[in-house]
Amino acid sequence: IKKGKVVYGWVGVSLVDVSSQNNSNDQLSGDINISIKAGDFKLYKILGKDVRPEFKDAHSKNLAYKKPVYSSKSVGENGWYNCKAVDGFKYSSSTSKGYKLDLFGDETYDKELFFMIDLLREAEFNKIVIYPTGSEDKFDSNYPLSYDIYVSSDMQNYSKLVSYNRNEKLEAVPEFTFDTVKARYVKIVFTQPDIDMEINGVAFSEIEIYNS
Repeated sequence: IKKGKVVYGWVGVSLVDVSSQNNSNDQLSGDINISIKAGDFKLYKILGKDVRPEFKDAHSKNLAYKKPVYSSKSVGENGWYNCKAVDGFKYSSSTSKGYKLDLFGDETYDKELFFMIDLLREAEFNKIVIYPTGSEDKFDSNYPLSYDIYVSSDMQNYSKLVSYNRNEKLEAVPEFTFDTVKARYVKIVFTQPDIDMEINGVAFSEIEIYNS
């Protein structure tokens, strides 16, 4: 706003004053002159165009890359952090080991054990890959025995997408393909962590989400 004149560069856009006391729905366009007293304000609703910038993912293919992540519990030290599960490194290193949930000393923890990714908007996808910790040649033994993957658009209502179960040593990276879904949140619920006397928890190195 400059000297009472609103300047905008959107073609085909009209404004409606939603701060007016008379509740007028008159649409304004072109050059608009506004008088505002000190301490006053004007609020307008933009019609006819979505003026928000186009959303761009940090990675051209992997929707999970660098997205916000949440978990019920996390080790949170020594290379084990939530964010390390979406940092683009498929396998573990000294500074990026992945995500780890450690139940040592808290074996009575009875709340839902989960890890969740926020894609920041509803996105279409049909493939999820969850890498075990360790190296490409040798997986660690702390990959979960079973988990369910859920999707949601509002973080309130969830639909189960796939279930994973194993009863033997992990030999290959678990990869899930399915009919295309559209959702914002991807939630992994651990139904049976790989409970080990020394590990007593669950871990994975990286999650990737694709629309292939």
